[in-house]
Amino acid sequence: MVTNNSDSEFSEPDTSLDQTATDYVSKSQRKRDMQALQDLGQRLTTLTSQQWSQLPLSDDLNLALEQYHKISRHEAKRRQLQYIGKLMRSDQLDRDAIIRQLDQFTDGSTFLINLHHQAENWRKRMLDAGGRTALTEFIEHYPEADPQQLGQLARNAKKDSATHQNRGHGKKLYRYLRQIISSA
Repeated sequence: MVTNNSDSEFSEPDTSLDQTATDYVSKSQRKRDMQALQDLGQRLTTLTSQQWSQLPLSDDLNLALEQYHKISRHEAKRRQLQYIGKLMRSDQLDRDAIIRQLDQFTDGSTFLINLHHQAENWRKRMLDAGGRTALTEFIEHYPEADPQQLGQLARNAKKDSATHQNRGHGKKLYRYLRQIISSA
């Protein structure tokens, strides 16, 4: 007796296989993703503990970053960095928020570098032979600067430079210039 089991043998195709095929991520892509997270962890190691506190990091990741800074041997640092990368793969971390905050730190450091260069260039110009014109130009650019204080700081710094003594007047001039430029 032959029965027709066409319904049981030839049913609808299984769509679960098609769905897993679209979710498939190659091994190479997974390695690239892990390397990217490890690189993100590397960027975290360049921050100060004060900056870490501003990031949405887990307690384990904070501890791993602290331990990374205590390690001095190269191979141990590499392994610790891999561990930090593993912690970065945690689903509990908001990696996008961490990246946004890191970018803000980077932009901020670019600002600080530019501020440093501006103050240093003004200081050098004031200590050169034509320093009087640089003083006048600085006061024109930054009218909130005290001309008397600025002139006194520049004279003292020139005197230190001429006598090859370091009594800190050049540093005081730099700090004052930096303060005026950053407040403008």
